[in-house]
Formats: sequence, C-alpha cells, structure tokens
Amino acid sequence: MKKNLLKALALVMCAILVVFAFAACGGKTETPTEKAAAADSEKADDAGKATAGAIVGSWEYVDGGYTYTFNKDGTGNYKAGETVMEFTYEDSGDKVSILYTGNTVASEYAYTISGDTLSIEDSFGDKVEYVKK
Repeated sequence: MKKNLLKALALVMCAILVVFAFAACGGKTETPTEKAAAADSEKADDAGKATAGAIVGSWEYVDGGYTYTFNKDGTGNYKAGETVMEFTYEDSGDKVSILYTGNTVASEYAYTISGDTLSIEDSFGDKVEYVKK
C-alpha cells in the first residue's frame, strides 16, 4: 500500500514539474532595445548592492558597543558588550541570512555597503550603520 502511495505521489510531482517546465518555455522575445532597457534597469536596481562576500570582516556599530564579524567560511559572531552570539550565515550580495546558534529559524537582513560602511536593515525596517574595523 505504501509503495503504491509513494509511486502515485511521485507521478503527481513529476506531472507538476512538467506543467511548470512547459509554462516556463512560453514568453515573448525581446527586441534589442527592450534588452538594453532591461539591462539599464537592472544596473540601476543593483546600485548600492554589495558583491556577495563583501560583508566578510568585522563591522562595529557607529556609536560603538556592538560588532558583527563575518568569516569567509560562513560563520561569525555578534558581540553586544560582554555577550557573544555565534552564528552561521549566507550572503547573497544584498541580503544576509543569519542563523544564530541555538535558533531553528534564520533571520534575513537587507544590507548595502558603501566604502567602509555597512548599512543593515533591522527587523523593524530601520537602517543601522556599522563601520569596518
């Protein structure tokens, strides 16, 4: 019974994938002018966007007392006074997903880097600035 149920579920999943694959095939062909306009728009959208990996290093809160450290290997820590919270992270270049040790759900933060300043959008939507150490 279980084998039949698993086979039926697998067939349904395959059918769904086929439907999505065919749906993705359709679409209009862009003219060279439309492609250029889309590329210009994408460049404008990427303004201020950091390159993935640019977040690596230590960043201290502008007013002091708090420091993020992002290591190359995807680990890091957040120091708030004497408290140190270890984490793992994934960096997409404009968002960083941080999973603090002991938590089961990662927190995702939008960020930009301008020179030596890291601006992270906190969970309230406020930009918080950190300076590279």
